[in-house]
Amino acid sequence: MTTTHLLLIALLFSLAAMLYAVVLFLKIKRVPKGNAQVEAISGYIREGAMAFLKREYTILATFVAVLFVVIGISPIGWPTAVAFLLGALLSGLAGYIGMRGAIAANSRTATSANDYGMNKALDIAFSGGAVMGMAVVGLGLTGLIIVYLLGKYAFGFGFEPINDVINT
Repeated sequence: MTTTHLLLIALLFSLAAMLYAVVLFLKIKRVPKGNAQVEAISGYIREGAMAFLKREYTILATFVAVLFVVIGISPIGWPTAVAFLLGALLSGLAGYIGMRGAIAANSRTATSANDYGMNKALDIAFSGGAVMGMAVVGLGLTGLIIVYLLGKYAFGFGFEPINDVINT
């Protein structure tokens, strides 16, 4: 099996994880939010969560930008800085997707517990958490693939020992 085959397999698993996150999110969105009072509270939660993310990501962007430059000019260099930046961006995206999944699940979990019982509520709650988990897995694996390809083709790193391990 060649490195190209392994990269394609990894990409398929990455896409499968992200697709599963979308399926779970859509499953959550099909469940009723509840009455008007629950919807209003859910709106406040959504507004607060998005304000939190905006504030967090504003501060984080400054930190990432400074660290990107520090890593780039350090002896470990720009390839590592680019990998760091990509990881930070994908991590932020996974956090955003996870927050959206949690927001979508919160009122629906409460309504499901009230209307359908604990099993349905737990299903919705776990699905909300799994959206984040699958986003982390899918985006993390995609990031590794991109870093490998950038290292090999943009920065000229040799990864031949990996081929030796794969072929043994």
